[in-house]
Amino acid sequence: MTRSRTSAALIVLSLLALTGCMRLHHSYPEIDTYMVTVARPLNAPRAACDAVDRFTIATAFGGKEFIYKHADGRFERDHYKQFAAYPEQMIAAGVAAWFGVPYLVEQPLLPYDRTDRTIVSATITELYCDLTVPGRPAAVISIVFRADIERALKRSPVFSSSYTER
Repeated sequence: MTRSRTSAALIVLSLLALTGCMRLHHSYPEIDTYMVTVARPLNAPRAACDAVDRFTIATAFGGKEFIYKHADGRFERDHYKQFAAYPEQMIAAGVAAWFGVPYLVEQPLLPYDRTDRTIVSATITELYCDLTVPGRPAAVISIVFRADIERALKRSPVFSSSYTER
């Protein structure tokens, strides 16, 4: 019985010694992460806004991975270049900071506050890197902004505008 335990221990130790001598290393590509910033133009007027609500993003462009549009019209996701957080959240938080108002996801308004307020929300309809022109990549973003007046917890649309940058 002792002899079989000793043999088993020697086999385990020799296997450990062998694996310790081998290099079990495989290099994986690193994932690069990026932030989205929202810069307020110097001459931009101050908007009358009380809060910024969630921004949504079209399903085709959702997620953290970069998306590339190729010359043949196909889109491809890059799993090694990603946003640090969901881009719609970073853009909404940046717009709230730009207006100097609460971002409702982080600072919800109290439901018993019955004052009228203007709330901005948006839908990002496109967000990708355009590679259709060789040697001239371009970032593309299209957003539809919407402003609603909230009265007694009901919202009524008052403004909608599209913005595209290439």
